[in-house]
Amino acid sequence: MQCGITSIATAAPHARNGRVRLLAITNRTRVPLWPDVPAAAEAVPGYESGGWFGYVAPTGTPREIVARLNEEINRAIKSPDVAEKLSATGLTVVAESPEYFAQFLKSDYDKYGKLVKDIGFTPQ
Repeated sequence: MQCGITSIATAAPHARNGRVRLLAITNRTRVPLWPDVPAAAEAVPGYESGGWFGYVAPTGTPREIVARLNEEINRAIKSPDVAEKLSATGLTVVAESPEYFAQFLKSDYDKYGKLVKDIGFTPQ
Protein backbone atom coordinates (compact mmCIF):
# COMPACT_ATOMS: atom_id res chain seq x y z
CA MET A 1 0.00 0.00 0.00
CA GLN A 2 1.18 3.51 -0.71
CA CYS A 3 0.38 6.29 1.68
CA GLY A 4 -0.17 9.81 0.39
CA ILE A 5 -0.95 12.68 2.71
CA THR A 6 -1.43 11.53 6.27
CA SER A 7 -0.09 12.15 9.72
CA ILE A 8 3.41 10.82 10.31
CA ALA A 9 2.29 9.58 13.70
CA THR A 10 -0.55 7.63 12.06
CA ALA A 11 1.66 6.19 9.35
CA ALA A 12 4.73 5.45 11.48
CA PRO A 13 3.87 1.94 12.67
CA HIS A 14 2.68 0.86 9.22
CA ALA A 15 5.70 2.31 7.43
CA ARG A 16 8.09 0.61 9.84
CA ASN A 17 6.53 -2.80 9.24
CA GLY A 18 6.44 -2.31 5.46
CA ARG A 19 2.65 -2.19 5.12
CA VAL A 20 2.73 1.28 3.57
CA ARG A 21 5.20 3.20 1.45
CA LEU A 22 5.48 6.87 2.26
CA LEU A 23 5.49 9.09 -0.82
CA ALA A 24 6.15 12.45 0.84
CA ILE A 25 6.22 14.25 4.16
CA THR A 26 3.86 17.21 4.41
CA ASN A 27 6.17 19.13 6.75
CA ARG A 28 8.20 21.97 5.25
CA THR A 29 11.33 19.79 5.29
CA ARG A 30 12.26 16.14 5.55
CA VAL A 31 12.04 14.55 8.99
CA PRO A 32 14.78 12.67 10.86
CA LEU A 33 12.64 9.54 11.21
CA TRP A 34 12.57 9.07 7.41
CA PRO A 35 15.39 11.10 5.87
CA ASP A 36 14.93 9.41 2.47
CA VAL A 37 11.25 10.41 2.19
CA PRO A 38 11.01 13.76 0.39
CA ALA A 39 9.04 16.72 1.67
CA ALA A 40 6.07 17.49 -0.57
CA ALA A 41 7.51 21.01 -0.93
CA GLU A 42 10.37 19.53 -2.94
CA ALA A 43 7.87 18.78 -5.72
CA VAL A 44 5.35 21.54 -4.98
CA PRO A 45 7.26 24.62 -3.78
CA GLY A 46 5.61 26.29 -0.81
CA TYR A 47 3.50 23.26 0.12
CA GLU A 48 3.23 22.66 3.84
CA SER A 49 0.51 21.07 5.88
CA GLY A 50 1.57 19.95 9.29
CA GLY A 51 -0.49 19.08 12.29
CA TRP A 52 0.31 20.22 15.78
CA PHE A 53 -0.63 19.77 19.40
CA GLY A 54 -0.68 22.63 21.88
CA TYR A 55 -2.04 23.71 25.21
CA VAL A 56 -4.26 26.71 25.87
CA ALA A 57 -5.65 28.26 29.03
CA PRO A 58 -8.85 30.25 29.50
CA THR A 59 -8.76 33.97 28.74
CA GLY A 60 -7.83 35.86 31.88
CA THR A 61 -5.59 33.16 33.33
CA PRO A 62 -2.91 35.04 35.30
CA ARG A 63 0.37 35.43 33.41
CA GLU A 64 2.37 33.73 36.18
CA ILE A 65 0.12 30.64 35.94
CA VAL A 66 0.53 30.51 32.15
CA ALA A 67 4.32 30.88 32.55
CA ARG A 68 4.48 28.09 35.13
CA LEU A 69 2.32 25.73 33.06
CA ASN A 70 4.47 26.47 30.01
CA GLU A 71 7.65 25.79 31.98
CA GLU A 72 6.40 22.47 33.35
CA ILE A 73 4.89 21.24 30.08
CA ASN A 74 8.10 22.14 28.21
CA ARG A 75 10.20 20.36 30.84
CA ALA A 76 8.04 17.25 30.48
CA ILE A 77 8.05 17.07 26.68
CA LYS A 78 11.80 17.74 26.52
CA SER A 79 12.60 14.99 29.01
CA PRO A 80 14.58 12.25 27.23
CA ASP A 81 12.01 9.48 27.65
CA VAL A 82 9.05 11.58 26.45
CA ALA A 83 10.98 13.28 23.62
CA GLU A 84 12.24 9.88 22.42
CA LYS A 85 8.73 8.41 22.35
CA LEU A 86 7.36 11.43 20.48
CA SER A 87 10.16 11.44 17.91
CA ALA A 88 9.74 7.67 17.38
CA THR A 89 6.28 8.44 16.01
CA GLY A 90 7.62 11.15 13.71
CA LEU A 91 6.62 14.10 15.86
CA THR A 92 8.97 17.03 16.33
CA VAL A 93 9.08 18.49 19.82
CA VAL A 94 8.77 22.27 19.85
CA ALA A 95 9.00 23.67 23.38
CA GLU A 96 8.57 27.43 23.09
CA SER A 97 7.03 30.39 24.87
CA PRO A 98 3.32 31.21 25.06
CA GLU A 99 4.04 34.20 22.78
CA TYR A 100 5.59 31.91 20.17
CA PHE A 101 2.50 29.68 20.25
CA ALA A 102 0.17 32.68 20.00
CA GLN A 103 2.01 33.87 16.88
CA PHE A 104 1.93 30.34 15.47
CA LEU A 105 -1.84 30.16 15.99
CA LYS A 106 -2.32 33.57 14.37
CA SER A 107 -0.23 32.51 11.38
CA ASP A 108 -2.30 29.33 10.90
CA TYR A 109 -5.53 31.28 11.33
CA ASP A 110 -4.43 33.80 8.69
CA LYS A 111 -3.23 31.10 6.26
CA TYR A 112 -6.26 28.85 6.51
CA GLY A 113 -8.67 31.77 6.74
CA LYS A 114 -7.34 32.99 3.39
CA LEU A 115 -7.66 29.48 1.94
CA VAL A 116 -11.29 29.23 3.10
CA LYS A 117 -12.07 32.59 1.47
CA ASP A 118 -10.12 31.80 -1.72
CA ILE A 119 -12.00 28.55 -2.35
CA GLY A 120 -15.34 30.01 -1.32
CA PHE A 121 -15.94 27.44 1.39
CA THR A 122 -19.11 27.80 3.41
CA PRO A 123 -20.13 25.52 6.28
CA GLN A 124 -22.87 23.06 5.39
